[in-house]
Amino acid sequence: MLVVVLILIAVLSLCILTSHPSDGDKGKRQKFDFFHRGGKSKTSTATDKNEDAAKTVIEGPKKDSIKFADVQGTVKYIADTDKSILHWKIGLHTGYVKFHAGVLYTEGTQIKAGEFYMDMDSIIDTDIDYMLMKETLENVLKSSDWFSSNEFPLSVFKITEAENSDADSVRFCGSLKLLNISQEINFNASVQFINDSIVAVSEGFLIDRTHWNILTMSEGYVKDDNSFIVPDNIEIRVEIIAKH
Repeated sequence: MLVVVLILIAVLSLCILTSHPSDGDKGKRQKFDFFHRGGKSKTSTATDKNEDAAKTVIEGPKKDSIKFADVQGTVKYIADTDKSILHWKIGLHTGYVKFHAGVLYTEGTQIKAGEFYMDMDSIIDTDIDYMLMKETLENVLKSSDWFSSNEFPLSVFKITEAENSDADSVRFCGSLKLLNISQEINFNASVQFINDSIVAVSEGFLIDRTHWNILTMSEGYVKDDNSFIVPDNIEIRVEIIAKH
């Protein structure tokens, strides 16, 4: 009986991520719309995009190796990982990733530096009610086709610049490392100093996953005119609570 159940699970997972036979009229394969139904695929030069995506390669951090030193002249705020969260949206699906650790360094009410580590093994989907499909999607996102959470358990965002645009708004620039590839990103966030805490909530912003060489089911790389397409853009929104 257990063998039968395992076979059924494997078949269901395959159906989710691969193709079903189409109507006889067209004679083409239709693929299950797990993320988003795309149109005709674009052609692109894989070599050029791969070279762009691999601009910087650095060694990945280990979960037990992260320590935050004191920096003279600054106040250190440590992220509350139980209350901080990164929300994501890919195509039709939404979810979140938990933070493993994080820190902000300030001078007065000016953020001078910071870094945050996301636990890629904590990827959770929030829009699917059927548990088997929910877990299948989560496992796919953690797999080597996407974020390779076994090999790269942490992704890292390091602040390189934080510019106050008004009293409560900050423009953040920094380096986001996924799969050991670093790319520059920037976004706006509201930042409030409340007693001994900093509360930062970003606006929604987009990152293009192909810049980190995540090419699975990308519209720029599929070969078939009728292929299963997943959007290249991932929408992100971050909520951080850090305490002194």
